Amino acid sequence: MKNQGDVHIWKLAALPKNANPRESRVVREGEVTGHAHRIVGEAVAVYDLDGRVMAVVSGDGVSLVHEEHGPITLEPGVHEFGPTYEYDYETEESRQVQD
Repeated sequence: MKNQGDVHIWKLAALPKNANPRESRVVREGEVTGHAHRIVGEAVAVYDLDGRVMAVVSGDGVSLVHEEHGPITLEPGVHEFGPTYEYDYETEESRQVQD
């Protein structure tokens, strides 16, 4: 499991069969700064399924980049990208972290 700012990254065993290919390599846009977390590299295909963004990486040289965070190398395999949450123990509520 990895995080890049407000994006949580985890590996999946396989791509869901009904995932749809997508053109955009932006996995999440910043709510505050307007910056975007995006995938760069040649050996990758990006998919969407009901708002979930996934990438199938088939070779080396693929990274998740963002203007305010260091790049994260994505190893070959299937990755899913989702929001990161923080928990407030005082209010006993969780909220989505936003860049």
